[in-house]
Amino acid sequence: VQEIADRAQEFLQRLSLRFPSGKTTRTALLRLCDVKWWRRRLSQAIARSVDQVSREHGRVHRGNDLYLSGPAFEMYQQRQRASREMLEQLRAVNEYDQEFAVAELADKSVSNPQIRRTEMMVRLKGVEAYNQKQGNCGLFVTLTAQSQYHCRHSSGHENEKWNGSDPLAVNDYLNTVWKRVRAKLHRDGIEISGMWATEPHHDGTPHRHFLIFANPEHIDHIKQVFRRYGLALDPDEPGAAKYRVDFKEIDHNKGSAVGYMAKYISKSIDGHGLDEDLYGRAAEDSAARIVGWSRTWGIRQFQFFGTVPIGPYREMRRVRSKTEEPYEAARQAADNGEFADYIEQHRKHAFELYREPFLDYETGEIENPYNNYGEPRIPTIKGVIASGAEPLTTRFYRWVIQRAQSACSW
Repeated sequence: VQEIADRAQEFLQRLSLRFPSGKTTRTALLRLCDVKWWRRRLSQAIARSVDQVSREHGRVHRGNDLYLSGPAFEMYQQRQRASREMLEQLRAVNEYDQEFAVAELADKSVSNPQIRRTEMMVRLKGVEAYNQKQGNCGLFVTLTAQSQYHCRHSSGHENEKWNGSDPLAVNDYLNTVWKRVRAKLHRDGIEISGMWATEPHHDGTPHRHFLIFANPEHIDHIKQVFRRYGLALDPDEPGAAKYRVDFKEIDHNKGSAVGYMAKYISKSIDGHGLDEDLYGRAAEDSAARIVGWSRTWGIRQFQFFGTVPIGPYREMRRVRSKTEEPYEAARQAADNGEFADYIEQHRKHAFELYREPFLDYETGEIENPYNNYGEPRIPTIKGVIASGAEPLTTRFYRWVIQRAQSACSW
């Protein structure tokens, strides 16, 4: 099996595709036998190749196509329009014949940029308030890759040192640095929490911002660790010490730590509250290109770390009536958007998502718990469960997605 996997990997590399992820090598290879897998990956590879060729020919920079090439952006918009048209043709129907348009449901979820941005800001404000109660302080860090990863200088001129890396390779490098920083801090017994945001330079090369909360006594050590791993490669190149790893200690007497991250959230989602970006382009248009860049290259834009998971919080917000403890205080905090209070309740009760078993309620038989590749499926979310307590049900219906006369389970 490993020999087959090695040959497949060589073949995929010639197509600029990555070997599929799977629970085992066998289940990964099964994906290579799936037409749908190939259709998705080839579509993805074509868009990325178009953008990378545009970068190689100097079409992506501040003086031309910003963040993402024009052809790649148009391909992204076409996919968005096709997805929207598909959603508008689908209906969600439950066992009581209640029916809703899937497109309308999507508009009420975090798929909606406005809801996504609002939830992110609520979470970030809550994380900051919780850390202030713990006596922690904030540190803002910007991590940039070395010059060989940038196809263009900040002026827009060609960078002769560029090694031809695409945005995904640079993002992998940033991930590696971050993993090493976290691992080192964990070994040193230093706890941190906060959020990071990845966004593109004008030429599509990603960089990353971190908002970190930690004990004030540990801030200097955190800086040293970031410098150690952020400058591990090409530490002596011009400007490395100044630009590769940048720090700003946050003074809460002068402003909120959230303010440091708010503009990056807004300009990378929908441009809300901003007129122009750094390059004088309309913020709304630039935000659309940044989202298109992240979707085209499969680069995650935001990630919280060291804090509580968002799943149980979202489920709590689905409950509209009073319930019993240990859930009621957390439900009220979630309902009021008081994420700091919710964090305290979560720390007390260790909330987790509660999932229903694979059971056919019509026949009473156990459903197939495996996907098409022979891997265990993740059961459907049913509610929330606290340590040592009965679960709180937040979802009461079983929904089916229908299109015309055909249906498939949701």
